[in-house]
Amino acid sequence: MVHRVAASLLKQDAWIGLNDINFEGHFAWVSGIRSTYANYGITHSHILHDCVIMRLHDGKWDERHCNLHFPYVCEYAGHNNPVVSLIG
Repeated sequence: MVHRVAASLLKQDAWIGLNDINFEGHFAWVSGIRSTYANYGITHSHILHDCVIMRLHDGKWDERHCNLHFPYVCEYAGHNNPVVSLIG
């Protein structure tokens, strides 16, 4: 669902708030919660790339340098349901 919405609104790769800055190969969300789900389009870690994007063309995750500029996708609590926010 996130990929479909991001692809139709952002029309480019987007940060998803996942990184392995603290320990290479052990990905955690910005909140610090370790990721138990993976959708990687890569089969190896990039030592110099610590932040994760969702690729526009296939929805797979890939690592990039954290200082690059991409729009981002995040989830936050709405009144009764989580809301996906897309920032361009």
